Amino acid sequence: MGNAIDPCRSAPECLDDNLDIIEATPSALGISKQNPWTPMSPLYNPDVTIVINDRVHTLRIGRDGLTPTTVLTDWLAHNTALTGVHPRRSCGTGYCGACVSILTYFDPNTVPPRKVNRVVNTCLCTVAACNGMAITTTEHPKIGRNHPIKQALVDRAGSQCGFCTPGMVMNLYGTLMEKKGKPLSASESEQLLDGNICRCTGYSPIAETYKDVCKKAHDKASDSVEAPEPENSRCGQKMVRWKPDDVKALPEYVDPQLPEKVRPLCFEWKEDVNAEGVIWYESTSEADLKYVLKLLARSPDLNSTKPMLVAGNTTNGLQRFYGAWQSKVYIN
Repeated sequence: MGNAIDPCRSAPECLDDNLDIIEATPSALGISKQNPWTPMSPLYNPDVTIVINDRVHTLRIGRDGLTPTTVLTDWLAHNTALTGVHPRRSCGTGYCGACVSILTYFDPNTVPPRKVNRVVNTCLCTVAACNGMAITTTEHPKIGRNHPIKQALVDRAGSQCGFCTPGMVMNLYGTLMEKKGKPLSASESEQLLDGNICRCTGYSPIAETYKDVCKKAHDKASDSVEAPEPENSRCGQKMVRWKPDDVKALPEYVDPQLPEKVRPLCFEWKEDVNAEGVIWYESTSEADLKYVLKLLARSPDLNSTKPMLVAGNTTNGLQRFYGAWQSKVYIN
């Protein structure tokens, strides 16, 4: 889902229009000797291009411990110069929300492609699945130490041990960022906490913080005096306030810039020369997908392998706790 696709990837789309060539003479394409995921192929690309807090990184699968299963949380913690609080891996299975960050990409289903911001669990997102995308973490300069959301949590005793706080902050920030000023009711703001676990506060101070910040964001967007309070708010009428309702005005949201040119990933990774390889192919169109499926069906080593179609690849982020890869071929 990169911003721009490398011109050489147009070759499969042309070939797909002449599938009878593949049917008749598979050896003419060097299927057994020069598959797209082999280093000899012009489509071969093991380099991930990703933007982290407005800084472009080019990462190579197989270098510095980066594998197809490496998740963003681990890579950010061990291989970047970020300081302060990293997205934290607590459960590692997407349940606690401590590692939440914002993933930005272009939606290919809109014309022109629309930039989309999504709150994601970085402990489930593999680095390879984020090629051509941008990650915004709590360390971004525009989400600094004194950001109104962070200060509001502190003022209302919504952060005690602090382990869950980065995820709480980014969950709310990312939701408001994607809403672009559309109001969130008190009930909706409480429901945002469904994916975040806190074992210290009992949630009430955090829920109040979420409601106060959402009201401030709503006031800024619509110049209204009072945001609507629904009848089904589950945290009571008024919680004890540790400080007056003095949430500071929210600054402009981050506008992550995506890479200008991105080559789709296409590689075979082996843990060592004797290990069985894992193939990763990033499909960019329906014709491209048909092309690679044809190649797989005619490859002597892979014709019995069932490829796994992945989107965010969160399943494989989870599978590392429960065993090896389920397939040898992954088509993203």
